Amino acid sequence: VIDTLDHMEKLLHKHLIESDPKGRTSMAEAFGGYGKAFDRAEAEMIDVRESLVKPIRDVLGKNIILIVHSQKIKTTDPFMAIEYETNEMTLHKKVIPVWKDWVSGVFFADFVKY
Repeated sequence: VIDTLDHMEKLLHKHLIESDPKGRTSMAEAFGGYGKAFDRAEAEMIDVRESLVKPIRDVLGKNIILIVHSQKIKTTDPFMAIEYETNEMTLHKKVIPVWKDWVSGVFFADFVKY
């Protein structure tokens, strides 16, 4: 179980900012800006998936549970012109497909008070 992917991403962002050669202080500015730090974060996440997580599943035959927080996002259906809310992972938009396209299922849980 990886609990949580979004926290792992925050740790990765912190590491990338600290390793910026010019000492920039944000992901937007790191490594020259223009999304280069986010490209590096995506590559690092792919490396984590391929070198650490995938062998646990494929070689050892273990089930893997990845936990990530979600957020509600307003979306508009272009054909029906209906606006509705959907849930999305609280990861950067470049990192979401790294995990979402790799897993067998994406499930959302909600806490209900009675």
